[in-house]
Amino acid sequence: MNRLSTICALAVVGGIYGGTATFASEPTIEPTANWTGIYAGVTLGYSELDAGGVFDNDGDKHTAAFGDFDINGTNAGIQIGYNRQRGNIVYGIEADYSWMDISDSYVDGEGDLQRLEADYFATVRARFGAVADNVMVYVTAGAAFSEFNLIVENGTGRFSDDAVGIAYGGGLEWAVSEHIRLKAEYLRLDFDAVSRLVNTTLPDVDNDNITFHGYDVVRIGVNANLNALLRQGSSGTYGEFTEDAADWTGIYAGINIGYSELDVGGIFDVGGGEAQLSTLDPEAINGGITLGYNYQSGRFVYGIEADYVWTDMSDQLVDLDTDTQRVSADWFSTIRARFGVTTGPMLVYLTGGVAFTEVDLDVEINSINNPDRLSTSETGLAYGAGVEYIVMNGVTLKGEFLHLDFDKAYVTNLGSRLDQLNDGDAGDNFSIKGIDVVRIGMNVSLDTLFNQN
Repeated sequence: MNRLSTICALAVVGGIYGGTATFASEPTIEPTANWTGIYAGVTLGYSELDAGGVFDNDGDKHTAAFGDFDINGTNAGIQIGYNRQRGNIVYGIEADYSWMDISDSYVDGEGDLQRLEADYFATVRARFGAVADNVMVYVTAGAAFSEFNLIVENGTGRFSDDAVGIAYGGGLEWAVSEHIRLKAEYLRLDFDAVSRLVNTTLPDVDNDNITFHGYDVVRIGVNANLNALLRQGSSGTYGEFTEDAADWTGIYAGINIGYSELDVGGIFDVGGGEAQLSTLDPEAINGGITLGYNYQSGRFVYGIEADYVWTDMSDQLVDLDTDTQRVSADWFSTIRARFGVTTGPMLVYLTGGVAFTEVDLDVEINSINNPDRLSTSETGLAYGAGVEYIVMNGVTLKGEFLHLDFDKAYVTNLGSRLDQLNDGDAGDNFSIKGIDVVRIGMNVSLDTLFNQN
């Protein structure tokens, strides 16, 4: 849980101390927020799958124990709900759908690969909470849904199962304005240890089974009060926005969620199994924090922005020698200049600068229990474009595309770099080409946040 706690703490800091455009007048938060109405929003978090069971149970070599797998990673989702408030009590209903790409794998003593993975979960839950000023503390419970996949022997066999269970947990939600609420939440998705015999669909016929216990989920989120956004007439609301009121100058910070894909190339074991690394497709959801500064001159805005992003991009293959090659990257970062033009509440911009990442190549030879790892840190260029939009005083939403270009950075002579292995050949090489990123984000102006009337 140390990794989970660190990620959530950093993300919460990024979400609370964020920033972007300011207005001439500031919105006023009532001493006690009105929670009644429809809302919608996005979430970013970390989830861990709890599984059990064995594969190759009657085999004469290593058994794959699914309870030893470490299946966790980032998730990102959407949600919609309705609250009803009576005094200091709030009750309602909420539905959400979250995407993820969590998996783990094992190559047993017979050279068979077992990979357990899951790519989504969803819940429909009731919520019940108590409010004090602009903060609500709540408990929640309802139904949970997911699907998991077990892949065996380099994809030649697949077992998929849908799971329905219960979801329960609690959280804290803060009305930072009439329109926007931030929340932090823990959920347990419990599937009551659903067990299945899997040898009927997979190629290795033993008395095998898999147990799907559930997920632990920790996440933060941003909700928009749809009733307030659509209501006109309040001072400083979106409905009364004027172009003269916009001022993009100042320090801002925020959070972002998106999707990234790593482009790699190269070959391992040229003289044997010949694993074509270019066929790998490492991709995953990502989530990060942003800090930047804008300066506006007329309709032109220019500035600088830095970000750090967590991800879990990975893919693997098993070559003809039953050796496993896995490529992964769990972070990237950029420092970029931005230049844009404003039109009303919208900023259209170009961006370019420096990119950083670290990519790992893990090679597991069938006769060696522990994989060997080659890690390479790379520096390259980052460039792209985006659109940012003022939704209320001091808060913007943005959509952005970035390409991180590492100029096909090559690592050669892999056999001499992977100390445990005698399987590397003179022609082996590994290249990191780049990362494509599509993401959305929310920024908050620090000037607005700390200078409210």
